[in-house]
Amino acid sequence: MKIALAAQPFRNGDVDYNLGVILDTLGSVPADTDLVLFGEAVLQGFDGLTWDWERDRHIAVTRDAPVIQKIREAARRRRRAVSFGYYETDGEAIWSSQLFLGADGEVVDHYRRVSTGWKVPEVYGDPHYREGERFQAFTYGGRRFVTALCGDLWEQGNPEKIRKLCPDIVLWPVFCNYPAGEWNTTVKLDYARQAALAGETVLLVDPPEGPAVTAGGCAAWFHRGTIRQETPAGEPSILTVDIE
Repeated sequence: MKIALAAQPFRNGDVDYNLGVILDTLGSVPADTDLVLFGEAVLQGFDGLTWDWERDRHIAVTRDAPVIQKIREAARRRRRAVSFGYYETDGEAIWSSQLFLGADGEVVDHYRRVSTGWKVPEVYGDPHYREGERFQAFTYGGRRFVTALCGDLWEQGNPEKIRKLCPDIVLWPVFCNYPAGEWNTTVKLDYARQAALAGETVLLVDPPEGPAVTAGGCAAWFHRGTIRQETPAGEPSILTVDIE
């Protein structure tokens, strides 16, 4: 299975721009790409919320929103799967979610981040900003996947919960924003070791905030606690891995 880890730039609060990046990337990766993986909350931008519920309820989108339908149509037209992060609203709440669409544009998996680190402390306890309840395994292309978002793998006990699901591949979309030099020399090694607690094969993608890039932009294939392939932080990148 060929998977493109798309550490492509996003702009906070600019859904049109971010949607364009997703659609352009789906069209530009090699024709034999099976899956394109984007980072956490790339549709609105990780800092795309205001933490004012009355404003944020119009920034977050539902699973069947027109902007989501456009991505579904692109996946179907390009005949490749895509996994991307977005701020989801349903009723009176918002989640940091990751949607996995198959090559037919249909929803294969929908995951809501279980850890709280996507929020500012001021809204902890606010019932409008919520976390998911569990990790979940799903099968696509003959592989068993589990998705975890950013800080999910850093909360005690979570990596072990994922490992018990026996994933072939753990998808780890993040927004870390470490300075490039820090990530490239030391931090990536910490992430590789942490990834090994969750599974043998873990794919990380960390999109950079644009237009100027000084952090993020990295992607990595972690295998048993080592870095098998990577693109360094500091500029946008697409890392294609071929997992047998």
